[in-house]
Formats: sequence, structure tokens, C-alpha cells
Amino acid sequence: MLRVPRTALGISAASKGAVAGRLLLMARPGEAWQDCSLTGPAGRAIPGEVGAIEAMSMRPQGARCVLVVEKDAIFQRLVEDRLFDDLPCIIITGRGMPDIATRAFVAAVTRSAAAGPSGVAAGSNHLASNNNGLPVLGFVDWNPPGVAILLAYKYGTAAMGLEAAR
Repeated sequence: MLRVPRTALGISAASKGAVAGRLLLMARPGEAWQDCSLTGPAGRAIPGEVGAIEAMSMRPQGARCVLVVEKDAIFQRLVEDRLFDDLPCIIITGRGMPDIATRAFVAAVTRSAAAGPSGVAAGSNHLASNNNGLPVLGFVDWNPPGVAILLAYKYGTAAMGLEAAR
């Protein structure tokens, strides 16, 4: 209707996604690094704002892939069982259809792996061109909604309108 992104209207989103596994995060320069392998079963909340994600520094710690999980209950079980110890990975959930911030976070993690040890993330979240970063694997139901969730991570959705390109 207005054809402007929601950020231009001052609309902010609540946190929806969560992350756990072989990843160190620094929310702002000068703060302490947070180890995502030490979170409880609920994981660490992903900020709801893309700007906060772009300001983060990320350092994957020996991860070989990013595992995107559709269902929060499955995410919690995998984190509780510490799957990332047996399969070095970073586990992320959007708790169903991902919001923009969770999609941006997945892209930032893959880019930080491609950036090397400094692991500073910023920019576009198109997973099709992750610049030789970590491969992104999906753990979803094999039904049309599950496939739609995978496609949302890769391409965005029509419902996101102007925000889909982010």
C-alpha cells in the first residue's frame, strides 16, 4: 500500500528465531563474545531487527554446516542432545516460516565463515550465493509447507513484499 519498507515507518519486530551450536557472537564492538554452544535447549534468541544482526560479529568455531530446523521442538531436542558436538554445526530455527531477521542471520553466519577468522558479517542474505561459506542444510517436514519454508530461506516470500530482497 505505502510501498516503503517497515523500517522507514519505525515498525520493529520481536525476536522469533533461535541459534545454538558452534558459533561465537558479539552483539556490539567491545562486548564479550557469547558462546552459542553453552545455551540451554531454547538456544540464544536471534535479534528481531536486521540492523542489530548487521552490527554483530560472528565467529563459527569449527562448524561444517548450518542446520536450519523448521520446528522449535526438534530444535530444542537437537540442542539438548548437543548434536553440534557430534556433527560440528550451527543449528538455527525460525520456529516455522522464518522472519526477515532469521533469514538475515542465516546469511550472516554463512558469510562470516567465508570471511575467515575475523568473521565480521554484513550485507545481503541470498543463500544461493553464499560465497563459499558454510553449506546450509534444511531439516523440515517433507510436505508443501516444509518445502515453502526452505524456499523462504533461499528466496524470501511474496508476502514479505519490499522486505523479501533483504
